[in-house]
Amino acid sequence: MSIRSVAVIALGMSAPSLAGPLTPALGPPGPANATIERIEPRTPITGPAPIVIDQPGSYYLIANIETTTSGIEIHATNVTLDLNGFTVRGDGEGAANDRGICLLTQDTTGHVVIRNGFVDRFTHDGVSDTTDDQPQLTVEDVHVTRCRYGFYLFTPTTLRRCSAAESRFDGVRTFSPATIQGCVAGDNERDGFSVRDAALSACVARANGRRGFAVAGKVTMQQCGAFENASVGIAESPVFPNTAGVTISHSVAANNGGGGIGLGPGSVVTACAAIGNQNGGIRAGFGSVITACTARGNQTSNGITVASDSLVTDCVATENVGEGFLIGDDSRIVGCVANGNGLAGFPIAGIRAGRRCVIDSNNATGNPVGIDAAEDTIIIRNTLGMNTLNLDAPNAKAGPLATDPATETSPWANFAF
Repeated sequence: MSIRSVAVIALGMSAPSLAGPLTPALGPPGPANATIERIEPRTPITGPAPIVIDQPGSYYLIANIETTTSGIEIHATNVTLDLNGFTVRGDGEGAANDRGICLLTQDTTGHVVIRNGFVDRFTHDGVSDTTDDQPQLTVEDVHVTRCRYGFYLFTPTTLRRCSAAESRFDGVRTFSPATIQGCVAGDNERDGFSVRDAALSACVARANGRRGFAVAGKVTMQQCGAFENASVGIAESPVFPNTAGVTISHSVAANNGGGGIGLGPGSVVTACAAIGNQNGGIRAGFGSVITACTARGNQTSNGITVASDSLVTDCVATENVGEGFLIGDDSRIVGCVANGNGLAGFPIAGIRAGRRCVIDSNNATGNPVGIDAAEDTIIIRNTLGMNTLNLDAPNAKAGPLATDPATETSPWANFAF
């Protein structure tokens, strides 16, 4: 028997076992896929405004909303509002309290979600609430332009992939704990972001009329950028005083009209860059930690400045007009590089430290003064070269200044070349 005959017989024998039942199932056929309305029943909404949502549920726009009053008011909790890509637009000339979308319920349970659309030109705020006694709020993919504040929020909030532009005040202002991810604030007349007790990631503030980010309380920032703002790129907030304990990592402040990063006491700044700012690079209050940061080409003032009781490690300050590093009393600077600072001239130093500091294992080259330190500061294991004056510390406690590591026997020696 040929191979072809065996294959034909095998196929013939297996055919009945592969066949389905010949008698159809009882009952009418159903749809192959459930619609979104069956999974999540939704209510379409349209004008005239103001539209009032006073029952829980899922709602979606079916057209743009054009109004001379407020746009949409939410008086219920457990509400999802999908703008569906449409715009809620005011005329910019209505009553002083006209808002684009406003959360007004006093029920603190549940959740409200607003997503996917645009809010434009209201005399008051684009997206707002009235008190912190309100449900959790999530806003996603909502873009606000030409309002008083873009987002003005008291309730605990999550903002994702939102933007605020051309606001007459701040782009985003939050008063309660907030999570802000992938958001942009640009061309606002005051601050881009003004936040308290917030966690920000992958956010950008550009070309705002004051600060890029004004932060207060327990704030963390990572992978954020502040560019070309009129004042400081990332700064402690003047609205919420006594800022302490801000943590920033892997972020950039560049070409701002004030300083790059300016924070209060107890701040932690890690792996950040301050480049080309008009009034210094990175500044932090007493008890701060600055690690693995770069300050380059900042004008008028210093590369990195910390107040007393602080720690600066593994940082680089180059080509700044002022001091490379200005270190307050009772602080430590270890493993840093200061090169080509002091463009304003002598006696600006690559590293200038106050009293009772430790200056250890740094490299200072090409500055008017390499290291300048006050009394009782310990200066050990540093490398200095091509400075107009390598070391100016007559009242400090410095290891010997040697020139040849091969012949120097002190483990605390500093080296000049």
